[in-house]
Amino acid sequence: MLSDRLKRPAPEVSLDAIASLIETAGKHLERSENELSFGGTAGTTTRIHACLQNHQPEDGPIVNASIKTETDLPELRSASGGSWRDVIKDDRSMACLNMFSALSALVRDDKTETFKLVSRVSVYEGDEEAWRFYVGLIAFGALLHVTAFRQGVADLYKTQIPPEAGTIAIPATTEQCRWTGEDFAGAQQVMEQMGVCANASEGGLTAEFPWDRGSWSAARAFVTGERKRTSLLRMSAKERHPALGNGLFCRLELPLSLSDEKAAELAFRLNLAEYRAIDSPPFFGAWCCPFGEDHPTYVCFFPNFLHGSRTAATLATWILHRTQQVRMWVQTRTV
Repeated sequence: MLSDRLKRPAPEVSLDAIASLIETAGKHLERSENELSFGGTAGTTTRIHACLQNHQPEDGPIVNASIKTETDLPELRSASGGSWRDVIKDDRSMACLNMFSALSALVRDDKTETFKLVSRVSVYEGDEEAWRFYVGLIAFGALLHVTAFRQGVADLYKTQIPPEAGTIAIPATTEQCRWTGEDFAGAQQVMEQMGVCANASEGGLTAEFPWDRGSWSAARAFVTGERKRTSLLRMSAKERHPALGNGLFCRLELPLSLSDEKAAELAFRLNLAEYRAIDSPPFFGAWCCPFGEDHPTYVCFFPNFLHGSRTAATLATWILHRTQQVRMWVQTRTV
């Protein structure tokens, strides 16, 4: 499913480097052969588990492992001061709250009737370069995703979160966004090499990904009169996260027109499908459905300290392949 470009690295999977970063942040880890766990803010417990796969896709290298992160949200410690069940009444409210997840998705475990924040990355055989990037992303995502989500929900409900013992200091929150026009021009070049219609500016990038067969850009409809749908990616260096500060915000809109209920239900199913997937782009973000919109939207936010020279291009590539994957799921009713 993913291109060779995405599948370049995968080493023997070890959680040692991830454990080292988390311990450096002052967390006490409990370890087993394939799992790390630690206590976090607001009474949470986070687990990072390496699910060994040895999965051979039809068109690419072996998936050595899926690294899954999940954090249980305690019953009585929501950002609004009450039970999470008081805040998350149904799929619609959960789909709205996922706008604030940043590096993870809020999902509901129907078997236990509990809520979790989750993320996942698949590690491919021979891909050392990607693994080095994933190590920091997994570790810092695990350390910060509860803080990011709770502060986002608190802003929505206009409440204050009291300081928590063990909160991690987040670097570079007040610095000007580290992603600049150079990053977005590089991402545009990569997208155009893949046949994607993209435009970069100093403050961001827009790109259209084919949804209908033969689609390239919605603007073509004005010339040809033939309407073919595309999904729309917007990357912005001008958005500020309430907990993580300045950084890169990504938003992918699907060209669907659904009822509120159906859009929220699809967002819920897409989050679970991405978390459980094996041969799939990294899942650091969430499918959401803001009130007043009739389609699921994928969002993620990368804070300043995760900036790298190719991060924008890498994220755009992940999201291109995410569109292709979700289109297949929707068309075949896999989700």
